[in-house]
Amino acid sequence: MMSATLPDKPVKREPELVPEIEHIETEVSETTMDIVKHEPKMNVLVHVMKQRWYAQKRLKKCMLKLLKKFIEDQSGLL
Repeated sequence: MMSATLPDKPVKREPELVPEIEHIETEVSETTMDIVKHEPKMNVLVHVMKQRWYAQKRLKKCMLKLLKKFIEDQSGLL
């Protein structure tokens, strides 16, 4: 059965020509970085920073909970 689908003589195909890629030389320039000491812009009280951290943590928990719920709903559709 398989031999009926094969041609009598093999068909020769010409190799496809691949365009040559030109290599572009890049110049490496030396850069110097000055060491800069960053000062805090504002003096923020510790309890204010903690409130901000806890708010971000609550937000992240809500986002993860929503993402998990979304993934569970999507897996149910598959």
